[in-house]
Amino acid sequence: MTKAMLIVLFFTSLVIYTSAGPVPKEFEDVAPEIRKICLAESGTTNEMVNEAGLGKFTEDDKLKCYLRCLFDQFRLMTPKGLNFKGFLALSPPNMKEKAVVMVEKCKETTGKDLCELSFNLHKCFYEAFPDDY
Repeated sequence: MTKAMLIVLFFTSLVIYTSAGPVPKEFEDVAPEIRKICLAESGTTNEMVNEAGLGKFTEDDKLKCYLRCLFDQFRLMTPKGLNFKGFLALSPPNMKEKAVVMVEKCKETTGKDLCELSFNLHKCFYEAFPDDY
């Protein structure tokens, strides 16, 4: 997963160096550890995570909860959904403008639970900037 996701994961969508693409310097040290934690917690596979980083989001509950875990690691997920203000605050300066666009485009995203919401948000972020994800 890349910039956008890392954005997410920089806060998670940060953490996602986790799959492919450059990782913001601010998160180089924590991204591998967060990926490891979330893989173990969710039970998903590296393959599924890597494919999601390329835009191939498999409808799988484990992958959905992996993506939630990424948000959780940066305390971006609340019982009501994603803390978009926190997401923007964690965005690296060189990604700030894109993060604002992502929030605007994806702020109405829903899901039946927080795992599905996280999955749908990541898909929305990918669709907003596929070349940066």
